Amino acid sequence: MVFFLPLTSLAKLEFDSKKNNAQLFGPYIKYNTLKPPYSLGRYTFSKNDITLEFRGVSIPSGDEASSDELQEEKSSLYVIWPKFLLEYGTVRFFNSTGEEILEEDFDSDEASSDDKYVHYKINENDKSFMSKLSQPFSICLKQELKDTSVEACSDYIRLSNRKPIPVKTSKEDQKSSATLNGASVPKNAQINIPESQHTLDLLLEFKSGFKIHIIDKVRRLKIENIAIDPVTKQLGIIGGEGSVSTTSLTFKDRFFKFIKEKNYYRNQFELSQQWPQNIEDAEMEFAPYPQGASAQHYGLILDQIPPPFKFKINDDSPIATYRSVVELHGTKHPKEKLTAKTKNELFINKDEKSFIWKFPTPEKGRMSQNYLALKHKDQYYYFSRRIFRSHRGSISASAALSTSVTLDFVPGYNISADFWPESVWGKQSWAYQRWGFGFNIYETAQPFKPKKDFTEDVSINPIHFDIMYRLTPGIRPVEQSFGINLRYLRYQLFRSRSQNLTPRFIGVGGFWHLGPQKIVDDVFNIVPFFRYPKWMELSAYYYPLVFGSFEAGFSWSYHAKGRLYFSKDWYFEASINVMDINFKFVTDNPFDQIAPRISTIHGTLGFGWMF
Repeated sequence: MVFFLPLTSLAKLEFDSKKNNAQLFGPYIKYNTLKPPYSLGRYTFSKNDITLEFRGVSIPSGDEASSDELQEEKSSLYVIWPKFLLEYGTVRFFNSTGEEILEEDFDSDEASSDDKYVHYKINENDKSFMSKLSQPFSICLKQELKDTSVEACSDYIRLSNRKPIPVKTSKEDQKSSATLNGASVPKNAQINIPESQHTLDLLLEFKSGFKIHIIDKVRRLKIENIAIDPVTKQLGIIGGEGSVSTTSLTFKDRFFKFIKEKNYYRNQFELSQQWPQNIEDAEMEFAPYPQGASAQHYGLILDQIPPPFKFKINDDSPIATYRSVVELHGTKHPKEKLTAKTKNELFINKDEKSFIWKFPTPEKGRMSQNYLALKHKDQYYYFSRRIFRSHRGSISASAALSTSVTLDFVPGYNISADFWPESVWGKQSWAYQRWGFGFNIYETAQPFKPKKDFTEDVSINPIHFDIMYRLTPGIRPVEQSFGINLRYLRYQLFRSRSQNLTPRFIGVGGFWHLGPQKIVDDVFNIVPFFRYPKWMELSAYYYPLVFGSFEAGFSWSYHAKGRLYFSKDWYFEASINVMDINFKFVTDNPFDQIAPRISTIHGTLGFGWMF
């Protein structure tokens, strides 16, 4: 499978479809069931393309030669069908009365394929099943994935001398037909899908029993979704929702698909992995979604295709920023003539070999797209970049509920803030898009008993300051990261009858910031309210040092926070925080020495604002 934009080079220039006056048509469907060659979209097929084949094993000759019966036992029965229809799912056999005589599910790794056909070995091969194949039967294949279903059924056939032979049944009296969303349509047609239609239900039937039935969600594209790589001359879709169907049902790939990061913002840079398509002509047709047997087609007309050029943006240019203007450095051929949208955006060095493009990103929380124009043979060609501008900081206020090992539940409040500068101490690689700073204060609103044998009820008030360092540069919430943390923790106990205790700790830890896993996002998206972009922040700490008249015990904490961005400046926040603080208060009087261990869990719900 080809990746249109490798993960290490998202900073490529695009040949701007919209600015270069490209025209996009569709989605539409096209097919021909009227007469051979039959077709669905770009694919042609025969009615007998779904068939059976015996494949035997090597049998010794001479005295050890096997009987015909033994030969049959050592043979394997394969179902063969066109690869464009499906590559995993369920295979079923039906007799001429519609009774099911076999059903087997298979993953894509259980079937082999060549350039055109899929070959699946039937596991069932007992005599009773094989005897039923001497009577008329049909083979049906079905694949279901989320809101997409593809089903194809063969002609009625029977086995004679281990070969499939077409047979006539009462079904021959039926007429061939084509229906779209329950309404009859021509048998050879190209039909535009109207804007009001959200589901595609296409049924193509032949009187011999052969049929193709496709149900799919209508997938709309805008011209801004179309990205053209001007170097490789390939076309792709930004943020495409297609999936790699060839491995989507194996256990291994199903597992990794569920835990894969589902990052809404990063998807705005990346193209569907099952794409691209080469630009072969100024007028082209493409079907980017493999679901639904690629039934939905689009047409693209380009007034002009990318000319030969040498200029480029440096590969280490950022795809996201916290700033309102980003300096992009690039190189060019001395004879190339470049212009920008405004004069003060582009600065070309005197040697005409390098330039600086001051790329504007005026709005936080939005993707900005800007272009450079190349003049070539008195014609202007437009090349664009996409850069997302994120918010540098945020602050949130939440209601909290805390409990301890005694299961006493007490309310509280939580206030947190963070700040991520674009750079600290210049643009060195160790300083650029790496540093972050955080603050958090939490307090229980009433005392509670942290453990059964504790002499008093207490309230807690932990306040901490964090310094965070990303191990790889990047901007949240576009690019996930692992990192290391240094924390200063002031952990105060408000005692009800005696003195307060306020140990101060130094903690070290790590964090992982990322978009949610697909399985998490899919669960939350069941409720319409949660169908917004999400972000997760996980961190853990160990506190080896304590200051003051205290001795440190084994103290640690774990924090998991989730954000739901329901607008470009506001978000809904929820978190789970586990803290196990263990220390000893030491005085000259041994009777005043206290060794509390406070283990708490508190959850928060609130709102945040980004700035």
